[in-house]
Amino acid sequence: MTDVVVVGAGPAGSVAAKRLSDYGFTVSLYEKERLPRHKHCAGYISQKSIKTLDSIGVNCRDVLRQRMNGLRIKSGDEVLDFKFDGSENNLPGNVYREEFDFFLTQEAAESGSKIIDSTRVIKIVIPEKEEKKCCVVTEKGREECEIILGADGANSIVRRALGISYPRSRLAVAIEAEVPGDEEVFEFYDDKNFYDLGYVQRGYAWAFPKREGETINVGLIVLAEEAKKMNKPLLTVWKEFLTSLEWAKNRSVHPHGTMLPYQGTVDRLGHEKTLLLGDAAGFVEPVGGEGIPYAIDSSLNAAEAVKLYFEGRAPLLDAYNDLMKDTLDEINIYGMKMHNNFFVKNRIKTFLKMTRKNKDMFNVMRKMMSRSISYKQALESFSLPKFILAYIKTMF
Repeated sequence: MTDVVVVGAGPAGSVAAKRLSDYGFTVSLYEKERLPRHKHCAGYISQKSIKTLDSIGVNCRDVLRQRMNGLRIKSGDEVLDFKFDGSENNLPGNVYREEFDFFLTQEAAESGSKIIDSTRVIKIVIPEKEEKKCCVVTEKGREECEIILGADGANSIVRRALGISYPRSRLAVAIEAEVPGDEEVFEFYDDKNFYDLGYVQRGYAWAFPKREGETINVGLIVLAEEAKKMNKPLLTVWKEFLTSLEWAKNRSVHPHGTMLPYQGTVDRLGHEKTLLLGDAAGFVEPVGGEGIPYAIDSSLNAAEAVKLYFEGRAPLLDAYNDLMKDTLDEINIYGMKMHNNFFVKNRIKTFLKMTRKNKDMFNVMRKMMSRSISYKQALESFSLPKFILAYIKTMF
């Protein structure tokens, strides 16, 4: 008998497990694969993520394989470079997810969580009566618990057991690979992550260097419905993008593909005794596809909701909904508005050109892309008179 069972040992699951163990609860963390394991991801850890992890006593700096001092954003022939604010110690960085995720599971284990890997959860049982216990059924046995946290990704078995769907129209397809690089390539990127926001409609391409590992993660993400409209397979589009990076020609690559939530969250975040975290709930922002900071936020809020529940201060799902309200609005309202107004292929080039010519817009864009301000704050900064003036300057 365990207080909380967490399904999925990504950042959301591991951070939730650690936080709950720190609160004094008994926690079992299940992972279907043997740890450490590969995860389809570019591996960018933002300043926001580093700061949030710091706040719970987790210092992830030793697993950053390259510190990044800014971003380079491109659409067509428009290119913008941004520098990050802050000290060198707080600069963001790129990781290999197998290392980063394993590091977080070890943090959870040190706090007292029981880590059970190589064990697939095949079923969860949710009681109809409040006084009954939940049950997690795996390939190897079963475990009763009071609360279940589903942090098991885009194809969440926990979400399906709750009868909560994630619309296929909001899913994206991503392809990425670690491409071998040399010092000349790392010098070219100048400690900046590269985004090509105009390479595909309703998506983007990227190249994220990892100097210590001597690779550059090259990837492409596009809304699945948009991928269906293409006249060629998405893997071919990815290979064409790879070829467009002159340094990447004739490099040995092993691409991976996956489906990811991309255009909003689920309509319901759980059940009276079960919550959805991270990708399982669709906590991915719709402009840059970044999920890790939202996964971490959801894990900490879920842990707080569990604490309130056990203390008899609030129903579990009500508490979680209240704690996640700002994040839900940031993704579903402001993030989508930012994406639809500015970050689609036929608009992004003009938007970048306006940003390059307007100091105020440039500063807002820099802060937004570095996650030091929210999409809500960014949109509030783009007043209509300022936007019209910037557009006029762009055209003439």
